[in-house]
Amino acid sequence: MTKEQNKILEEKILTKLFKSKEYLTGEFDINDLFIERQDEIILGELKTRNNKHTDYPDWILENDKLESLIKKQKETNKDNKKSNIYYINYFNDGVLAIWNLNTVFSKSDVSRGKKLMNKTSTPGFNHYGEKVLKDCWFLTLAQAIFCKPYKV
Repeated sequence: MTKEQNKILEEKILTKLFKSKEYLTGEFDINDLFIERQDEIILGELKTRNNKHTDYPDWILENDKLESLIKKQKETNKDNKKSNIYYINYFNDGVLAIWNLNTVFSKSDVSRGKKLMNKTSTPGFNHYGEKVLKDCWFLTLAQAIFCKPYKV
C-alpha cells in the first residue's frame, strides 16, 4: 500500500468511526486523532498494519507515542471533560482492533519491554532502515474493546 493509499484508508476509518473530520491530518503528527466535543475529548493513534490480526500474540504501542497522547490529553482537557485515548489498528485481513488505553492501563497487566525497531518508517529520511532499541508496550487483542471485521 502506498503512503497516499494508507492516508486515504486512515481518513475513511476515522471519519466512519467518529463521524467527524476533526482529526489531525499532518503527515508527521504524532497523534492521528484529536476530537474535542462539547462533553468529551477523544485522542488516538491509528496504525494500518500489513499483517493479519492473528499474526502475532500482541501488538506494539511505542512508549513515546503513549506519552505524547497522555501529554496532549492533559494539555487539552482544561475543563475536566470525559477524555479517552484510543489505539486503533486496522489489519490487512479487514479486522479492526480498538484499545481504550485509559481502561487498559488502569485495569490490565500490560507487558512492557524493549524492541529493536526501525528508527523511522518513513523512506527518504536520514535514518530510514536504521535500527534502534525502543521502549514499547505489548497489547493483546483480549484487551481490546473492539476486535472484529470492519468494512471501510
